[in-house]
Amino acid sequence: MVKLFLVAAAFGLILLAGCLQTRNPDDCEKITDTFWSSEKMSCYHEVAMGFAVSGDNGNAVLYCGKIEPTVNAFSLSERNTCFTEIAEALSNRSICGLIEDTSITGDLLTPLRDYKQMCVDKATPKDYTINFCASPFILASLLLAVLVGRKK
Repeated sequence: MVKLFLVAAAFGLILLAGCLQTRNPDDCEKITDTFWSSEKMSCYHEVAMGFAVSGDNGNAVLYCGKIEPTVNAFSLSERNTCFTEIAEALSNRSICGLIEDTSITGDLLTPLRDYKQMCVDKATPKDYTINFCASPFILASLLLAVLVGRKK
């Protein structure tokens, strides 16, 4: 029984490790963006999310701020999305103030968006804390409970 539990716990940790993997901030500095490429921006965004998930507000904001809003046609949107996602992860609406006003009046290529309001809506704390990365532990616990229940 103990072996089964240890195997289930090890399996859960392996799955959880994939959920916590983030990019190294130094890797972002080596990337050069072009008008059609946004790999560096995506790297900064991933690094910022890694810091946000670990509760590091300062570094999360720092790395979203490294996304230059004028690199290409998508960079301002990427920057604002980054701030929105870390505000949501940290449940910190004050981060939404860093978003540049992008209430677009609309054209054929860009939908109407109000990033600041979207950010505030997402950063408002929710009543639930369900996390996909925790599901292996929940499933292992349920499996263990069923197996222990059958032996009695």
